[in-house]
Amino acid sequence: MTTDNDKPASDLLTTWRKKSINSKRKACTEDSTCAHCSQTKPSSAFSTTQLRKGPGLNRCLDCVRSDTSKGKRTIQLQKYTVPPTPVTIGARPQRPVPGFDHAPDVTVCTDWPRTKSGGPPGAQSAIFMPLFACALGPIDNHCTAGQLDLATQWWTAALPAWPRWVQELRSSGVMERKEELVRSAKGQPNPLIPKTKGRGTVPHFRGVVQTRLLENAGGGMLSIEMYACVTCLYSCETECGTGKGKGRDPSDDSKMGGSKQEANE
Repeated sequence: MTTDNDKPASDLLTTWRKKSINSKRKACTEDSTCAHCSQTKPSSAFSTTQLRKGPGLNRCLDCVRSDTSKGKRTIQLQKYTVPPTPVTIGARPQRPVPGFDHAPDVTVCTDWPRTKSGGPPGAQSAIFMPLFACALGPIDNHCTAGQLDLATQWWTAALPAWPRWVQELRSSGVMERKEELVRSAKGQPNPLIPKTKGRGTVPHFRGVVQTRLLENAGGGMLSIEMYACVTCLYSCETECGTGKGKGRDPSDDSKMGGSKQEANE
């Protein structure tokens, strides 16, 4: 009589595999108790992977899905609860914009970061989009009333005409187009305050839409004032008629938020 000890190792391995497969198949066709919810359910309520773990270890499909969704929600919450970037609010040194002596609020701060070229960037969305957001009001999933108030304070310190520009945009009827504008937005949202996170964003409107909104406000003067301010903002002080230097180093971004009073909300 041949015993297991007399069989070749390959035959023993084959036999063991067959017994293992048969036991797993049997387990997959029997009812099982979920180790998580303690409910006895038919095999169809378990994945094959969970059934193979055996009693006391397997979990039903409902419990597996529940844990997976909780994990995803946790990741999403962690993603959107990044501590807001500290923002400072305070008086900023100003210089006049040539040609606008009749408008005393049309001035620009002198501590704005310069570009490498010494002139304004090709697109002005970093300035225009926050202005539109302040005029439109809170936008779902982008910015709240509190974030807009903080942004208004920050931008007013940099560009004193900011509150007036907001009112001129509202007078032009931009708020009535809010849903249409938000729905048509494309591309990466702009932060309400440059180089910050957690301080609110605004959906990005196409360049042609931005231009039309500005040209339709303030009898056309809003667009002229803003472009003049942007040009002066990014230019050295001597080009704006003050003759007091070239502005600060563009690499010093830590001072971009102004000085004195820090906002922690």
